[in-house]
Amino acid sequence: MTTTTLAAGTTSWAIPAGVTSLKVTVIGPGGGGGTRTTSGGGGGAGGGGTSITNAITVTPEATAYCSIPAGRTPAQAAATCWFNANANSAPASVTDGAVANGGVSVPNDTVTGGAGGSVTGAVGDTKYYGGAGFTTATSDGGGGGSSAGTGAVGVDATSATGATAPTGGGSGGAGAQAANTNGSPGVTPGGGGGGARRSSGTRTGGTGGDARIIIEYTSPANPAAAMHHYKLLAA
Repeated sequence: MTTTTLAAGTTSWAIPAGVTSLKVTVIGPGGGGGTRTTSGGGGGAGGGGTSITNAITVTPEATAYCSIPAGRTPAQAAATCWFNANANSAPASVTDGAVANGGVSVPNDTVTGGAGGSVTGAVGDTKYYGGAGFTTATSDGGGGGSSAGTGAVGVDATSATGATAPTGGGSGGAGAQAANTNGSPGVTPGGGGGGARRSSGTRTGGTGGDARIIIEYTSPANPAAAMHHYKLLAA
């Protein structure tokens, strides 16, 4: 089995010669933690969700398309991460690919934590939601929620400490606990950013972890022979 990881900013991927089926795991970006321009702590952001499609039939040497957003900055709108083997748009079904939702960022001067990436509207044979950021009740920033993993839902943050991710996911960033401190960034893939703590000036929430796509496939022993056989069958 061959595994390829696609990082944030990648928009396409060349399907290797002889490969006719893919397993794709898509992890959404983490939200940005709460920035403070008034005194207090900012809420922690939500982590990205995960979607897994087990067997996408593909054409060897064709181009697949994807959108892999960077982690969200504070107050930035949530984003989806997707892979489509057949068109340059988010797929509507597992026949074409997978879609995962990102974690929710925290608006400025808000103590409420952001929600984790939802499975509503996601596309995959298996879907896991991301962990929620912590709603702070003190002057400390809230910890960020973790992303979902490759086999489990994300973990909610329960304090200023960022949530620890399950296997394959990204942990949340820590909320600021020292006076006038920025929140810590979430870990890639998909960890939510931690909230800031402010008593003067402006203190910034942590950026979320980037989205990620993982592609798994069986490489033929002889790609040229496999392509010749594929073309004969397709003729």
